Amino acid sequence: MSKTLAELRANPPKSRPERSVTVCLAPHLVAEVQQLTDELDTLPRAAVVDADGERNGPPRRVGQSAEPPRAAEIRARLAECLDEMAEHEGELRVRANLTDGEWRNWANAHPARDEGQPGYARDQEVTMGYCNADALIDSLGKYAHSWNGDPLTESDWAEVIEPNLGGPDLKQIATHVVAMFESRLDFRQWRSALSANLSRSSASASPATSTSAPADSTAGSPEPSKSATTSTEPASP
Repeated sequence: MSKTLAELRANPPKSRPERSVTVCLAPHLVAEVQQLTDELDTLPRAAVVDADGERNGPPRRVGQSAEPPRAAEIRARLAECLDEMAEHEGELRVRANLTDGEWRNWANAHPARDEGQPGYARDQEVTMGYCNADALIDSLGKYAHSWNGDPLTESDWAEVIEPNLGGPDLKQIATHVVAMFESRLDFRQWRSALSANLSRSSASASPATSTSAPADSTAGSPEPSKSATTSTEPASP
């Protein structure tokens, strides 16, 4: 039940919009995984086995191993890389540390570039034309709030986080920042969809429960995304 105005007055909420994005701070490992998988793909098809250990090519000749030594080496290194990547992966949370008025003043002072100017397409892609994408990316340190729940300082961002992020990650984070100020979340619809999904999950997990959620109920994410990832897109100006 929603709190009454009297309850809110007695205990005013103190919160600012936040968004989170999962990133990996080991881009060199991502490159190595790409290189190794490309190499594995170039090996003769007859020499590669599938996930069940079955050969994908012609029957193996007498004395022929399931896969060449190099393929086994690649698989072993890929497993190590994935473990190392997991160690450097975490949730970066950004917070709207500016007031809405301060944000508008900043955006007005750093407007998106006009069509035909260098950077125009980037401004449209990253900030939907609300502001200059490059200027916002350079200012992300003021919004970086925490890493896996641990508070970040601007020096943490400058010395630990930002140097290990690639351009696509920085652009996605900047998009999240714009969304905090410019995109409205329909909480009622979101809560309703999430509640229906939780009820459906509970019902499917319990054999004794036969009631299911309505067929037209779907679980919604807080904001729309253009991809399978949980990137947050601001509304068009």
